[in-house]
Amino acid sequence: MVDKKQTETLTETKVIDTTKRDDLSFLGDRFILLEIYGQNLGKRRDIIDDCIVIGRDEECDISVDDPSVSRKHMKIFKESRMFFIEDLGSTNKTYVNDEMVTGARRLENGDRVKMGNTIFKFISSKDMEAEYYDQLYQFSIRDGLTGLYNRKSFDDKLESEFSRCKRYGHSMSLAMIDLDHFKQVNDTFGHLAGDAVLTNLAKLFGRYFRSVDFIARYGGEEFVVILPETPLTGAVLTCERIRMAVAKNEVYVNQHTIRITISAGIAEYSPEMKSPEDIIAAADIKLYEAKNNGRNRVES
Repeated sequence: MVDKKQTETLTETKVIDTTKRDDLSFLGDRFILLEIYGQNLGKRRDIIDDCIVIGRDEECDISVDDPSVSRKHMKIFKESRMFFIEDLGSTNKTYVNDEMVTGARRLENGDRVKMGNTIFKFISSKDMEAEYYDQLYQFSIRDGLTGLYNRKSFDDKLESEFSRCKRYGHSMSLAMIDLDHFKQVNDTFGHLAGDAVLTNLAKLFGRYFRSVDFIARYGGEEFVVILPETPLTGAVLTCERIRMAVAKNEVYVNQHTIRITISAGIAEYSPEMKSPEDIIAAADIKLYEAKNNGRNRVES
């Protein structure tokens, strides 16, 4: 008779017993780790490789910003259409359904995985619960009007990217973009027309910035963009293209044609900067120069 523990776990020699086990293929090929307790409630991490390492280190396949998580905390790997989890000698250990993981253990759809103070649910991406939590998470990180990231998301992302630059010497540019004379749009055409202009502009940004660029609504008619691995010259070129596109763009609202321009200030990360606030301040100074020098321009 096969011992129940033996069928649910792998031995220390990593021999996998696949007898009398159904694989998870009937739930689809895509599984995720859904954060159900932690700093990013509802955030999903897609498991896209056959073996992923998860931990606090930014070089991990899935990085978790939790000081109670070890740099390389655990790994999840796929074999014979089944998923297994293994602790990597972490300080606070890894738990599945409140049981400490020793060796490698098989994962089932719906299992709770705890690492440090963060808890995930291992779940099929087709599961309705995953969709529900994903919607909650999107509501928490997105601006309700434009659909861009909100101020809190920007602050978190900038801190992460700034730390990456500081640690690994990577490059990064930051662009602050403001609509010129936007108050006149609201005063002349109404706030609903102003909202339409902001929404239209957000869509235009999406066509010109890269998918890796982080675009957020900073407040009111001001936007901010993090451009990872981008030197100042590249950021200026991109913002110039967007500035020209916005100047040619027309927004039609209630039989009115509205035209708008933007001003942008750009700063590049430098090792002398001590905190994310330094690069924000540098970009803000350049935005002020763009406004002071006539608007509808990019300063760097």
